[in-house]
Amino acid sequence: MNKTSPSTHSTNDMNSKQSEKSKNLDVKNSPQSMTGYAHVDIEINGQNYRMHLKSVNNKIFDFKFRAPKSWLPIEIWARKATKDFFTRGSFEFWTDESPSETNEDGGNVQNFFEKLDLAMKSVKGVSSFRIPPALRAKLLGQNLDIWFHRKSKRFASDVFHQSFRELLNKLGEERSQEGKAMTNVIHDYARALEDLLNKAHSFVSANTQKIEDDYKQKLENLINEKIVPENYATRLQTEVIFLLEKKDVSEELKRIEYHVSNLKNLFKEDEVSMGRKLDFVAQELNREWTTLGNKLQKTEIYPIIRDAKLTIEKIREQSLNLA
Repeated sequence: MNKTSPSTHSTNDMNSKQSEKSKNLDVKNSPQSMTGYAHVDIEINGQNYRMHLKSVNNKIFDFKFRAPKSWLPIEIWARKATKDFFTRGSFEFWTDESPSETNEDGGNVQNFFEKLDLAMKSVKGVSSFRIPPALRAKLLGQNLDIWFHRKSKRFASDVFHQSFRELLNKLGEERSQEGKAMTNVIHDYARALEDLLNKAHSFVSANTQKIEDDYKQKLENLINEKIVPENYATRLQTEVIFLLEKKDVSEELKRIEYHVSNLKNLFKEDEVSMGRKLDFVAQELNREWTTLGNKLQKTEIYPIIRDAKLTIEKIREQSLNLA
């Protein structure tokens, strides 16, 4: 009969832990939404619980802990474990308690009430005594700590730690799935901005020469009609050239192209604070498109500028929900 050596078990355990750690890193490093929910069932000291953890949008990290008093010592550990796993968001942890039918402590409390009934019946002068069922159920289900001593039972922190890590992984997977869906939407917005940028390029190419010719024609008219003295004509030509240089939008178009490319490649990087970086890129894009519209000052370009800024606003809305 073949026996597996202890070293083989140790190697298998190590490989299993490394595989789990690698999976956790994949979840943590992937783009994540800040909204999600997960739950895990756990049994501690013969008591069944369901642990819940949900997260919503928040610029900073926030953690709320609602659990039985006996769980309070592990609140600090739970907060730190959550903060190490997630970068930001508002998290709320709570438990639902469901007393077990075979709970030893519940049986002790039941025996207590039965003995109390018998003792009261044996007292002279007391014809009848009975605790109402509703009150008894309430005492049994919600106030066990009042009727028996728990000092002999230690809180099973190891069990909690393992289950809480499982809970974090479930929530991470939930947030990652939504994060992937959001990245697909943002990629669609990036492609829409590319199309609008191509339209802006076409408009500028078709109208740059026309704008320059219009300024030159206006200058010639001013000189020919002698509205401007001849000794000011050279100065005016210099001013027109300077104005044309100010109206040049080639730099804005290059910067928009760079930011759109950066937007498309943003989610290929394994970085934290992806939402903040996305928000920064959106701000830069908004500024460049605004400058482009202000420089061109042509009504024909306004629909392109409008659609671009609306698309950028949608990107910023998505960034608010990315961790």
